Amino acid sequence: PPQPLDLRVLLQPPARPKRLLLLLRGLPGSGKSHIARAVRAFEADRGNPAPRTHSIDDYFMVDVEGEEAAADSAAAPAGSSSRRPASAGSKRRVVVQQQYQHDAAMEGSYWKSLVRAVGRTLAGGGHALVLLDAPAPKAEQLREAWMLAQGAGYELAVLQPLTSDPQVCFKQNVHGRSLADIAAMAAAWEAAPPNYTLAAADSLLRDGGAAPAATISDVDMAVDDSAAEQPASSAPTAAPSHSPTKQQQQQPELQQTKGSRWEVDTNEEQQQRLSTDVRDAVDAKAAAAAAAIHADTEAAPSTPAAGSGGADA
Repeated sequence: PPQPLDLRVLLQPPARPKRLLLLLRGLPGSGKSHIARAVRAFEADRGNPAPRTHSIDDYFMVDVEGEEAAADSAAAPAGSSSRRPASAGSKRRVVVQQQYQHDAAMEGSYWKSLVRAVGRTLAGGGHALVLLDAPAPKAEQLREAWMLAQGAGYELAVLQPLTSDPQVCFKQNVHGRSLADIAAMAAAWEAAPPNYTLAAADSLLRDGGAAPAATISDVDMAVDDSAAEQPASSAPTAAPSHSPTKQQQQQPELQQTKGSRWEVDTNEEQQQRLSTDVRDAVDAKAAAAAAAIHADTEAAPSTPAAGSGGADA
């Protein structure tokens, strides 16, 4: 099999493509989010814009209520909000926090929603570097990512996981995934075809490219919509140096599914960006309602103004 490219080399000229979709692939707990932070730090150190990050983990976030002492509300963690006192005269209050809850039955639907969100970002062309953070254990998922990239003029690079040992991943994963779940995914894992561009992040982490453990702030959790899907190329069959072959094939239709929940973020600019689709839909409905009212008004018979005279005697 071909040796993966050093990610540090891939992210710098002359090897760096003009537009790059980097698929951070691996078992839960294999270090995908850690690498995403390292890539962001690497880009920031070189004065590059922050990459747009799409993570499937965001689709598994749910609102969970809990109680906390009123004195602790000022220091409530990000992603939580106080709602009301727990009881009259109580010094405790109910807070709502977002927590990760894996639902195996929704994995396929959430992957399709994630693919649609990534496709929207690539079609916009506003980010030279886009990160796709998902386990993606199947070769078919790699093909879908490649089709999106090719259809929007991006190159695809697939990150080689830091570890594929289920025991190690189980100890490292922060979302409470069971060892049985991780081992089952590892047993069904499909290797990337050799004609995909593979990348390794070992040197990026070894040379101190990782950022401090913190929330990735530029995560796109766009609400899924019915945007037209783009025709793209077929999966690779030959073995070129960077990209698979480009035989044209219609991209399979991706059904509309539930999008990820909104991120609780104090960054006003990000909230405005994330809410664009919702606000556009509301504005469109309001405009339609106003037009209907205007049409009804014009159709109604006019009433003479008070005090106006009738026909001359």
